[in-house]
Amino acid sequence: MTLILQKQKNSLLEWVRSKIPEYDIQNFKKDWNDGRALCALNNAIKDGSCSNHRDLDTNNGIGNCAKGISLGEDNFGIKPILSPDEMNNARVDEKSMMAYISEYRHAVPQEEEIHPSRLSRAYGQGLIEGTSGKVAPFTVQIPDGCELPLEVKVIGPSNSSLPPTITKNADGTYDCSYNPQTPGDYEIHVTLGGKHIPGSVFKVNVLAEISLGGEGKIIVFFSTTSSTAKGRRDVFDLQTLLEKKEVHKRPDFEPWIPVDILDRDDREAVFEKAGTRNLPIVYVDDKYIGDYDTILAYEEQGKLNDLLNYRR
Repeated sequence: MTLILQKQKNSLLEWVRSKIPEYDIQNFKKDWNDGRALCALNNAIKDGSCSNHRDLDTNNGIGNCAKGISLGEDNFGIKPILSPDEMNNARVDEKSMMAYISEYRHAVPQEEEIHPSRLSRAYGQGLIEGTSGKVAPFTVQIPDGCELPLEVKVIGPSNSSLPPTITKNADGTYDCSYNPQTPGDYEIHVTLGGKHIPGSVFKVNVLAEISLGGEGKIIVFFSTTSSTAKGRRDVFDLQTLLEKKEVHKRPDFEPWIPVDILDRDDREAVFEKAGTRNLPIVYVDDKYIGDYDTILAYEEQGKLNDLLNYRR
């Protein structure tokens, strides 16, 4: 699992534990199999919806999962992406489970009178991770016609306050950003009419430089949809060269990562750190080494082995 996905997983686990601490959820697999945690999560968001979750029969996992899934759809409009049988399986797909549970993070009981802040959302790389000296952007979306004041506060290391930039767009969304100058932990407070929107307060780690989570690893990014013959050939030739050196057998080698499946912000981080959009792109120990032409030149100069054996 990449560093980005691991951060999202840890953040979601922390939120779940804050809602149902008695279940001490540590993963998105076996801890959900008997269905009680899901029923408890429903009850935590809508009090009384499943107050007997502790008493549910652990031997009736499929039934409990079905109950929790039904509660989520009836109370919050959360559409199931897993069947009760799949959720009850010890080998349940972790990413599917994360995607499903993440919907509860923004769940709002449908029959309640809803404050506009709860119907708002914020998204963007600036709410996930930042880099010192680089503008960290994000977007805030509020309900149409809402005239309540939007406020953004950025709190940096040592409780220092950072002035944000907020620009209202014609479509009613707000482009927001801040420019952190010091690495460290930041808090982004987003409120509408004095009330926090879902996800706020956002916790952001600002790094000294862009990190792709590749420290101590060899990572290759490529495209599965290259439209040029050279692009397709470079992927094949690079794979052949690395396999000749048995790099694919090393424990520090990550499986090739297609940029096509990355979120836009993550994909742009790959290109920004490399300083090029030429694929395939090779990183060693989270440092850009080159595209295929560069790697081939290193090989012809006798330098490639030293670059790959970075731990010596």
